[in-house]
Amino acid sequence: MMIATLTKFKKTTIAVAVTLASVVALAVFMGGSQAAQQYDPNGTPTAKTPVFNNFYDVPNGVGNEADFVRVKPKAGTNADYVSTLQSACNTGESYNVRTYVHNGADPAGNGNGSGIAVAHNVVVAMTAELNKEASKFNFKSTISASNAASVSDAAVLLCGDKTVKLQLVPGSVETYSKFLGFQGAPDSAVNGSLKIGSRTQGSGDVWACWDDRVIVVYEVKVVEVPKPSTAVCKTLQATILNQEQRRVRATVTAAVQNATVLSYEINWGDGSTSAAQGAEHTYAADGTYDISGRVNVRYADGRTAWVTSNDCKAQVKFKAPEPKPSTAKCENLTATILNQDQRRVRAAVTSAVQNATVLGYEINWGDGSTSATQTAEHTYAADGTYNISARVQVRYADGTTAWVTSNDCKAQVKFKTPEPPKEIKVCELATKKIVTIKESDFDSSKYSKNLDDCKEEVKKIKVCELKTGNIVTIKEEDFDDQKYSKNLDDCKKPEEKKIEVCELATKKVIEIKESDFDSSKHSKDLSDCDETPVTPPEQPCVPGEDGYDVNGSGELCVELPKTGAASTVAIFAAVSAISALGYRFFLGRRNV
Repeated sequence: MMIATLTKFKKTTIAVAVTLASVVALAVFMGGSQAAQQYDPNGTPTAKTPVFNNFYDVPNGVGNEADFVRVKPKAGTNADYVSTLQSACNTGESYNVRTYVHNGADPAGNGNGSGIAVAHNVVVAMTAELNKEASKFNFKSTISASNAASVSDAAVLLCGDKTVKLQLVPGSVETYSKFLGFQGAPDSAVNGSLKIGSRTQGSGDVWACWDDRVIVVYEVKVVEVPKPSTAVCKTLQATILNQEQRRVRATVTAAVQNATVLSYEINWGDGSTSAAQGAEHTYAADGTYDISGRVNVRYADGRTAWVTSNDCKAQVKFKAPEPKPSTAKCENLTATILNQDQRRVRAAVTSAVQNATVLGYEINWGDGSTSATQTAEHTYAADGTYNISARVQVRYADGTTAWVTSNDCKAQVKFKTPEPPKEIKVCELATKKIVTIKESDFDSSKYSKNLDDCKEEVKKIKVCELKTGNIVTIKEEDFDDQKYSKNLDDCKKPEEKKIEVCELATKKVIEIKESDFDSSKHSKDLSDCDETPVTPPEQPCVPGEDGYDVNGSGELCVELPKTGAASTVAIFAAVSAISALGYRFFLGRRNV
């Protein structure tokens, strides 16, 4: 027969096919060992009697039939079936475990179901580590028959460092064969046994043929590992509400894990209890009491128990307080003048007592009259100074009574006929007049106590004081035109006279203020700045066409005739020319 790939026709939760990989193994059959046989599509199986899963190199992904237990994620395909699967094993994830069964005897010996090749009473025993906290899980299957040797194999699921539990998914066990398709099987087959048949469900007969292979599949699911079921009485808090009344409040708390609190109990240590988590209690007498609490719980396995701990214990003590000393004091007297003119007063008394009782109060007004109340008002008949005092009547703890007072319960009031209102003189700002008003009527926006504010303002002017030549300020009424001038320019100083002098150091004529003249530096004789002329050596005068010396001396060359009128004229002309040259030379030296 040709190998056919088994096809899944039912639920997606069972992905099974004959194309699962296998590992080579020897199949042992009754009467001796049968060597593993390589698959040959044209060959004939060598075994004549039933032998399970003894072929290897089976095509279409089957591989070695001896590796017949495989596991895969539920969401995976048939190609994902492996002998060892590593997974995260998250809570809620599911895995399919399958067992592959093939009778590898010669189909010629089937004999229509009664031949020697048919395996009888075939049972698959499957074990799975369910409901166990672990990180590694083994799935083992053993195939047996009454006329064949048994074979076993196992697959492994590894969850790394995570500890989880696996549970069988109810109703997930199924078988598949080409002739029967998918058939449901009881959940008890896992960690039990299941009789199978290739052509009749549960018959135990598996024919020798590729088309008579049987697949058994079941599904397991990862569930959260339940936490340990624990319980403890965690705390007991006891609080004294009132020491004198010996009243207490207590509260119990529990710490439970995977368990249920059923009730609480508080033992007050005086023979009484309270069936509550929190309660109050009053003790009948002083003393020391040990309070304890406990918790009734139901564990995950259904057991119930009362649990307690040292943390659920407390102690309270009650002792009658020492009696306080019996004291009393008049604490304070407050006297308030209600109306000065009417001489009316209000007084109030306070007391400070401890372990004593106030019986009454008395206020002495200081004028011979009293008031027997804690607070009272009084009107005096005449002006004067009055000393008010107060006292308190008390009963002490021993039964004695007394009047008590203190310096704090004394006060003084004064009454005096008011003096007539005082009058003052002020400057009325609006009129600039001095007026008399009551001091109580003074208003700084209307009046000034500085009477000078009502004086008329004296006008002053600036003038030139003729005698001194200075500008001064005088009252306008004091102006006298013989002494002053309103023209301030009259006080301007005349511009100082300047003179020309000879500066002796430089021999230059300069102009200075007359007041700056210094005879050691200057000379008013301008001739002191003239330089003494140097007589140059005489050179012959060579007259030019104009009669002047051509050598640059500026002289007029004139030959004086010895006789005649012409000679006389020439002499005068020469003298005039020389005089003119001399004047020009003098002017030139002045301006040097």
